[in-house]
Amino acid sequence: MITITKMIQTCFGCPSQWDGWDEGGAYFYFRFRHGYLRVDSHDPDGRSTTILGKEVGDGMDGIMGYEALKFHLDGVLELPDTESLPDQDEQAS
Repeated sequence: MITITKMIQTCFGCPSQWDGWDEGGAYFYFRFRHGYLRVDSHDPDGRSTTILGKEVGDGMDGIMGYEALKFHLDGVLELPDTESLPDQDEQAS
């Protein structure tokens, strides 16, 4: 199982989304909108692979908290207990 070591929420809702990185620095994109949760991994060459895509709410749902995200990804990815705060450099961009 892939272990994600850093998670930063980039949008609260419609969609709820996070950026994540694993132990080796690989980037993962997490998105929840219209009741659909999707997780993509991105390799250094820019290719993306969908790790997970499933409906977990109704078609009008676009808000998900971090604890719910962890619940839905249990057994798929190992996420940190808590989200990280954005770095100062990331906030300035």
